[in-house]
Amino acid sequence: AMIHVVDDDSVEEGDDATPGEFPVLPHVSANGVVPGGVTDPGAVTVTEGVDVNDDGNLSNDLDGDGYHEDVNGDGEFSISDVQVFFQNRDSDKVQNNANLFNFDDTEPVEVTIGDVQALFQML
Repeated sequence: AMIHVVDDDSVEEGDDATPGEFPVLPHVSANGVVPGGVTDPGAVTVTEGVDVNDDGNLSNDLDGDGYHEDVNGDGEFSISDVQVFFQNRDSDKVQNNANLFNFDDTEPVEVTIGDVQALFQML
């Protein structure tokens, strides 16, 4: 999703957002709600990635689904992400951020071998 920041000259298009929760307000004009705009207020939460394998790279959500399929943080989704995820699935870093790695979309949100299998099937 794209977030448009209004009246903030310090932000450029394509800038990364810092982690946090940001309000989303209805898109209105003098004549009412703008067609195709946001009609209900809400919030967007931006989360920081996890350095799963201690190489300094943070995991990423490449497709906007809320899950960090770029596990190794190299900017791409490949078999190496599945391998890193398999090797680190039981680590505190992964288990404490299960909401980012719940690829099999099961409840309760926890990381299991099923998530490794689901990530592999996404290739």
